[in-house]
Amino acid sequence: MTGKNFKPASLKQRISSLAQQIKTKKTLIQSVIDQKHELRQSYIVSMEKIRQNIVEKCSEVYSIQDDYDSEIVRLDKEEQVLTLELDELLNQRDQLSKTLLDQNTGLSFPKKLVLLLLTFSFFVVCSALLVMQKHVLLKHVPQQQEVLD
Repeated sequence: MTGKNFKPASLKQRISSLAQQIKTKKTLIQSVIDQKHELRQSYIVSMEKIRQNIVEKCSEVYSIQDDYDSEIVRLDKEEQVLTLELDELLNQRDQLSKTLLDQNTGLSFPKKLVLLLLTFSFFVVCSALLVMQKHVLLKHVPQQQEVLD
């Protein structure tokens, strides 16, 4: 059909031209493939560096966490030791206070005796006041009777 209209020389030129275009396109395609390959390699290298950085950062975080944990454990143990020492000191103080109280109790009067003495003293004072009041009243009564007579 259309092939009959072309001359053999022009067909050869056309084939040669198409071959050149094909070769150019293949070169361009290979160039794009190479660029993609380089981009992939660059991406892989970048991702590996990022992964290494993340691993290092995580390692730093884990190290910080481990340091924190060990310091907290150390402080907890120190707190426990100090609390035990405080309890022991409080116990010793309580024992010494009890001993001192026991020693002082032996020197003082029993509570019942003190209460009995206070009650007796109160009774004596009240009785004395009553006697004095009666004496004063009786002393004034004869004078009033003399006035009435």
